[in-house]
Amino acid sequence: MISKPAITKKDAAVCQLDTAIKMFFENSDPISIHTLAGAASIVFEDLCKKKRLPIFFDFVPDTFHQNTVEELHISFRKSRNFFKHAKDDSKEELTTFDDEDNELLLYACAYDCATAFRGLPISAQVFQGWYHCCFPEKFNADITEPFKTIFPAIRTQKLETQKKMGLNALKTYDGHASLLSDQRTIPVPRYNRVRTA
Repeated sequence: MISKPAITKKDAAVCQLDTAIKMFFENSDPISIHTLAGAASIVFEDLCKKKRLPIFFDFVPDTFHQNTVEELHISFRKSRNFFKHAKDDSKEELTTFDDEDNELLLYACAYDCATAFRGLPISAQVFQGWYHCCFPEKFNADITEPFKTIFPAIRTQKLETQKKMGLNALKTYDGHASLLSDQRTIPVPRYNRVRTA
């Protein structure tokens, strides 16, 4: 009999976030990305609240959105729930979802992961740098500066090219020895089952 590994909430959320970011950079299905990131974000938010730590939506600055924080959070919850449930709304259609919603959701998710565990998987570190460079107007210059050499002139590119730049950076830094040995890097657990004869 094969023993099954114990999976923690942290492990599950880190795997979901890591997979969602990779799918995002690969320009994969936005609904699947949103579903994975949404599931991870709920876990990270809950773990932050258990530790009495603030979550991204507790203080998100006005530079991140045009609506109120509550409207933004409601919008994300609506999409998350729409993609997961059909009990009470089986005939409903979602008309407000866009792949751009994933950019902010992934950023918020990574933020809450870093808050809860004082670290991030490499994919989320790359994503944060990518997001800082794609949207420098949302941040202080000292936050975006270290990433400009990794993502030169990324703001002037189309989204598809921006995602390719993110994927290239991820391929460059995934498994990077100095990042893996940094205590702020959270390793991504792997639960692939190997069938034996």
